[in-house]
Amino acid sequence: MELDKNQVYIGVGENIGLNLSASDNYEEVLGVPFSKTDFNWSSSNEEIALVDSEGNVQGLTDRIYKHICKT
Repeated sequence: MELDKNQVYIGVGENIGLNLSASDNYEEVLGVPFSKTDFNWSSSNEEIALVDSEGNVQGLTDRIYKHICKT
């Protein structure tokens, strides 16, 4: 699994969407397709950014956010 953004800058009130991609045989190995909602998206600091269940990030302060995909 790979996250499409490793580090981005978003300002207060701005939003970005995160996406995951898988190797070509991911679905073949698991036997089922996957979607963004199959993963637990979260923010390590909800004073800086909020993340919804579909990987959409909302900036609450002007900072650099690092996104790490844990598989």
